[in-house]
Amino acid sequence: GFDCWLPDLSGTGESEHPLEQVTWDDWRHDVAAVGDAAAVAAGALPLVVSLRGGVLIDDACRARGWWRFAPVKGASLARDMDRAAKAGGAEFGGYPASPGLRAALSA
Repeated sequence: GFDCWLPDLSGTGESEHPLEQVTWDDWRHDVAAVGDAAAVAAGALPLVVSLRGGVLIDDACRARGWWRFAPVKGASLARDMDRAAKAGGAEFGGYPASPGLRAALSA
């Protein structure tokens, strides 16, 4: 009697959109769209479980409740991205983030 949805946000997983072109609003739209699709499939609003940085956008989803584990602030994630870039890597698993996405995390 339970469903579990784990969406790939724009610019991640098998998305056709390059991460360097993705905005914060794109991710919020994705979260809202998945929540709406889950609600239609289940016939009820979902219960959202989010981890770490996911808590920064999970409120875009209409839900009956939220479980938030190990939340972190966006500025902390942005600093981690900066350190990864300075160490010769890119921010998200080898892919650079868009300036708008980085700015939204920092804010």
